[in-house]
Amino acid sequence: MIVLSSISIVVLAGAAIVKDENKICKNVVIQIDVESGNNFLDEKDIQNMLAVHFSNQLIGQRFNTIRMTSIEKELKQSDYIKKLDLYSAMNGSLMINVIQKEPLIRIINNVGVSFYLDENIDTIPLSSKFTPRVLVAFGNVTNKNCADLVKLTEFINQDVFWNACVEQIYVNDRGEYEIYTKLGKQNVILGKMDDTVNEKFRKLKVLYAQGLPNVGWNKYKTINLKYKGQIVCTKI
Repeated sequence: MIVLSSISIVVLAGAAIVKDENKICKNVVIQIDVESGNNFLDEKDIQNMLAVHFSNQLIGQRFNTIRMTSIEKELKQSDYIKKLDLYSAMNGSLMINVIQKEPLIRIINNVGVSFYLDENIDTIPLSSKFTPRVLVAFGNVTNKNCADLVKLTEFINQDVFWNACVEQIYVNDRGEYEIYTKLGKQNVILGKMDDTVNEKFRKLKVLYAQGLPNVGWNKYKTINLKYKGQIVCTKI
């Protein structure tokens, strides 16, 4: 009986595999992670991308003839797609789940070129249909300092106070980082990105809490934190 049961299981499994291989693609269901707040892509965009290369190779075709890897490769040509999940559902649908890239910071360099960076330092082009609310970095931005800008932005975003306070990041001609906040009109010079960034922001928070309320928020033109152990303020 054990032998017969084993044979039955093998036969049933084999029949299921054959049935699955002969399953016909009845429709294509596209799901995009709009709950993330990103709207670079919609269902029509994915449909248009599929139509270019696979217009006659999906609906009505057996799943074992559909080139899933080719579909994934073509869709990943989009600069807005981070991850894809393709599979055939039991009801005959080809499921395409799309996860979009997450913009972290917008870059505007000295020659006017603008784009976004994500946490992996991948570039994301601007979109006419969606403008995310992220920090803006401008000035002398190059490929060499993009990683530091991402690191600085992540530090700011992880702190509730600085996330609400910092408006822009500026890279000056010396490759130093400056920030502009909602508290006062002065620019804050951080200097180079190194392991003292946490201490620099700590000193700035103390100055905002105990110093500027007493002398006036707009008394200084610059607040310089790049020197170890001191804060240098320049009056307007």
